[in-house]
Amino acid sequence: QVANDQAQLINIWLDIAEVYRAQRNWAETWRCYHNVAESISLEGTALQSGRLNHGEGNIHLHQGSLTLAAASYNKALVFYRQTNDKRRQAIVQMNLGITFAQLNEMRSALDHMELAERLFAEAGDIRGQMLLLNNLSNLLRRLGNLAAARHCGERSIALCELVGNEKGIADSLVNIGIIQRWQGELEQAQRSYAKAEHIYQKFADDRNVAVVREYMALILRDQGQHYGALRHHIQAFRLFCQVNEDNRAAESLNYIGALCRDRGKYSWSLNCHKQANEMYQRMQNQLGMAESQGDIGLTYAFWRNWAAAIQSLSAAEATLVTTDNKYPLAIVRWGLARAYAGQGELDRGKALALQANQAFLELNAQEAEQTERFLQAITNGTQFDINEFLVPLHLAK
Repeated sequence: QVANDQAQLINIWLDIAEVYRAQRNWAETWRCYHNVAESISLEGTALQSGRLNHGEGNIHLHQGSLTLAAASYNKALVFYRQTNDKRRQAIVQMNLGITFAQLNEMRSALDHMELAERLFAEAGDIRGQMLLLNNLSNLLRRLGNLAAARHCGERSIALCELVGNEKGIADSLVNIGIIQRWQGELEQAQRSYAKAEHIYQKFADDRNVAVVREYMALILRDQGQHYGALRHHIQAFRLFCQVNEDNRAAESLNYIGALCRDRGKYSWSLNCHKQANEMYQRMQNQLGMAESQGDIGLTYAFWRNWAAAIQSLSAAEATLVTTDNKYPLAIVRWGLARAYAGQGELDRGKALALQANQAFLELNAQEAEQTERFLQAITNGTQFDINEFLVPLHLAK
């Protein structure tokens, strides 16, 4: 009876932790997991241990601690395999795919996604398959395989229609809209987003309405409609705040700040990025803090305040090194290279540009062309205008 009571108590703590995690209350979530860890050490099952490590991995992923997330997910897999729970194994494999994608380890990410797809199919979990196809579509898009990414989105829509999942259809339409934007099909993307928003509004899903407004803003920015883009970003920010999606709200502020910087409104840009940074600090989101700090530094660089730019970008670099996220780290080092060059320290600028260039080449990122031109100018000892390299480059995706 004592063992049974202990097992029930562990399940209660795990369920409460999930409620707190859904509310983004990280302190209480960790407190629950701490209680679970103490209880499991006395009397716990493989399923409970798996749920504990799975939950810890989700928090690490949310907070940008990617190597810790991967470690927790791998521990969860060991326990879930003991229970032969293929659905839970599939979810963890999918989350590992998302984690490795953020680490820019795309081959590993794809391997985990493919394993997740097989496990969801074996478990007969259609909803899991729909979610997997959307995440796989995102990954394939980042790999540049837009045709395969689009096919995944279309397969997801077909599955959603099969089970009558309207919100799943909307999620897939958003995904396809992103691909259409990448392919330059801006009007088609707008139609996909409009259909998705109509479904979300039908279900009073303000969070996803905000997501659509964010993507619509990016299309308007592509079309040169900066004030329309700004209006949509502000709408998204307000909706994210209303539904307590603080991470997405902070990201919206970074988008707004980047848009202001691109328009030469540097003080407005700084205010947005600083507010975003404060929000990320409250949530203990290390990756978000680093990216917003990097955006602050880039804005100072555009404003020719080289000392402030170097201070902010150096702080961002120190944090990003610990999160193992290669692309933002390369962007920050590229910003530092330009800031040092701007104040005449060409050797330090060159060293940082070399680091950034190597990362961009490994990631097949378009910024490699900029860093190579910059390095060539310094190596040749030719005079160059720093303005040429202060392009509207920011961390917001």
